[in-house]
Amino acid sequence: LAVDSIAALRRTEKVRLEGTLIQRTRERLAADLHDDIGTTLSSITLMNAILKTKIEKQPEEAKAMAFKIEHTSRALIQNMNDIVWSINPKNDTMEKIMNRLQQFSTDAFSDKETNVRLASTNEIKTKILSMQQRKDIYLICKEIISNAAKYSQATAFTLELDVLEKNKISIIAKDNGVGFEENVQQKGNGLINIKQRVLANKGELLLTTQNGTIWKIIIPI
Repeated sequence: LAVDSIAALRRTEKVRLEGTLIQRTRERLAADLHDDIGTTLSSITLMNAILKTKIEKQPEEAKAMAFKIEHTSRALIQNMNDIVWSINPKNDTMEKIMNRLQQFSTDAFSDKETNVRLASTNEIKTKILSMQQRKDIYLICKEIISNAAKYSQATAFTLELDVLEKNKISIIAKDNGVGFEENVQQKGNGLINIKQRVLANKGELLLTTQNGTIWKIIIPI
């Protein structure tokens, strides 16, 4: 009877922990939807209202605003695709993440003369992550790639993922570009988002922004 009671308690505790994890994942997903999608939709609504006031009297400004709305809408669609992709259980291995990052980096650097290299070990390719962790790791790497493509002016960019001590993922990204200015480093939303995601996963981040940019991130799994 005592053994049965202990087993029942363990099952109850397991269910409780699983419920807590699911709830936390739902809360973070809701926050992402609110921050990324809700904020962007509000911006599009505001820009559309401004556009209406400029169509007749300021056609050139209206044209520029329409272009901005189109660009923002495309970015919104991409963000939605990322969220849907990241919560699909078919994409729970690091190999799937690397394949998607490879495609994204090809698109991001398509108009740049930059030598881009993404690398991962065989060990990390087979790692299976939780929905939240694969989303965070993917978005961290995507933000790093995007920043390098937009701002670094680099001729070479590398992103390497590896496994440390069997239970940590190492992300190392390097470019030989112009680096960061201190005020840009502090104010950039991309950097803030990366730091928040690393912190949420109890990870470590070291950033060097002189003579190029070097990211060193470690995330427990």
